Amino acid sequence: MVVFVCIRLLVGGVIEHQRASWLRGHCPACGGASLFRSFLEPYDACPACGWSAKGCDLGDASVYIAILIIGVVVGAFAVWLELRYAPSLWLHAVIEIPSVLLLSCVLIRVCRGFFLHLAYYSRLTKK
Repeated sequence: MVVFVCIRLLVGGVIEHQRASWLRGHCPACGGASLFRSFLEPYDACPACGWSAKGCDLGDASVYIAILIIGVVVGAFAVWLELRYAPSLWLHAVIEIPSVLLLSCVLIRVCRGFFLHLAYYSRLTKK
């Protein structure tokens, strides 16, 4: 069930206004309002339609997935950079530390929106 819902969210077999609303951080029920009060804190209920995300306990799943993706991407880039150009250690730090910080800010919000949508489509919360 969860795998089917993930594939459905990623491929886009949902209603047109909800096609990529998890990437934008919009409500899974109406697709109009933002899910987030601040950068990473979700609303208790959607300001537009009233969909409540209170029954959804996200935990740290979005953070774990974001760290996994960032580790693979930045780690592979660091290995490629070392093998291709062999830069000094300070250049690795100048390139990779900002990229880890930037990717973590972007991906944690996207992953949190994805898991809220996953909870909505797998009926883990009330509509």
